[in-house]
Amino acid sequence: MKPTRVIPVHYVLCCSTKMKYSCLVFILISAVVLTNGAFCGDPAPNYPEITPDTVLHTHFLSVTSLGEEPFHGVDQLPVMAPVNATVTQIMLLAQEYTRGDFWFESHFDPTYGTLVSGINGLYNNYPWYWFLYDIMEDGMTACGTDYTHARPNDHFHWLYEEYIPQY
Repeated sequence: MKPTRVIPVHYVLCCSTKMKYSCLVFILISAVVLTNGAFCGDPAPNYPEITPDTVLHTHFLSVTSLGEEPFHGVDQLPVMAPVNATVTQIMLLAQEYTRGDFWFESHFDPTYGTLVSGINGLYNNYPWYWFLYDIMEDGMTACGTDYTHARPNDHFHWLYEEYIPQY
């Protein structure tokens, strides 16, 4: 049995693919609780505008699973993107340029933005979900993928782990 982490209940944004309908598990009183006090602002457009004059920086994506299913992970995948790109934009660029090493499925919610339901063929399935961490900040991101902007050399890590409510 692999170790599991206790994750505060207000961090869970998930989509279940095993249920008859998509399910968002939101146990929160307000958006302030969801973002742990962070102001996330408005979501950015999904694809960054890149022109010949755009200055690109290297950002990194990692993807790992604590589950027991066979899984093709990614370790420190370099992605060239504008300095203020969102995690969604970085993921779209990574998906386009890796040609199969990294791919994800998601849907857009008008309130919460892009919700990732699966990465590299491994899908949210209660009680297991994808959580996004910012390695440079040493913790889970405060905002969703449309609201989290990268700095040069940022490293974002998707971790598939068991969700255990903390009441």
